[in-house]
Order: sequence, then structure tokens, then C-alpha cells
Amino acid sequence: DIKAVIRANYEQETGMQTQTYDRKRVQALGLKHADLPYPDYKGAVPPAQSISKLLHISRSLQAQRAADAMCIHCKGGFGRSGVYACCVAIDRFDIPGEAMLGWVRIVRPGAITTPEQERFLCSLTGRASLEDLTASAAGCCVVH
Repeated sequence: DIKAVIRANYEQETGMQTQTYDRKRVQALGLKHADLPYPDYKGAVPPAQSISKLLHISRSLQAQRAADAMCIHCKGGFGRSGVYACCVAIDRFDIPGEAMLGWVRIVRPGAITTPEQERFLCSLTGRASLEDLTASAAGCCVVH
């Protein structure tokens, strides 16, 4: 069962015919909902604060011993949502981002759409990298 929905896109973006759904309708179904948007251009990667919130939701579901799923989506389903899904898996299973990049492209061909997103994921060596990144939870991710 899905217990949480994470929206990585903005409520209105270029190319969208209408504004996206109302989060209150999702919450009325008993689901947690979080808006964690970030830009889908110029190679944007998620801000540390957003990753921190995402991992908090994921960890709270895990702490409840819920075998439930979390739905992560964006407008196209390749870039932003792929990065977030990789962050959740890296945190949960303590695996390197480079391995996640390969895996996500097998299960979702075309996923991770920019070189910046690739470099960001490959810079994560495991859970500790995410913890270091989110410890500051201020500003945006910086890839060296």
C-alpha cells in the first residue's frame, strides 16, 4: 500500500495544460503528502533541505515497520523523481550512488536526465554522504 506521496514538480510548470492536483485531496485519502519541488532545468539537483525532508518521511515509514510504499513523482518521471528515489534507496540500503545510477537506468530507462544529476548521485558514497549533506540542510547541494 502507498502511504506517502512526494511531489517533486511545481504546481504549475511549462508544458502543463492545467495546474497539478490539490494535495488536500491526496491527504483526504489518508496519505501523507509532501511538496518538495526543485527546478527541472540547467541540471538542477535537489536542495539539501528537500532531501532531508524526503529522508525524514522515508525513515518514519520504515520506523513504523511499514512495508508500505512511497510514491515519488515529478512532471515527466525521469529526472527529479529518479534522483529522489535514488536518495531513498541509498539511505535505506547504504549503497553507493554510482550503483544506484546504474540500477535506476535499468528499471527506468532514460532516468536521470542531466550530467549534473549524474555527478550528484555519483558523489554519494552511501548513507553517510546523505547524512553529511543533510546535516547542514541549508542551501543547495554542491557537487565538487
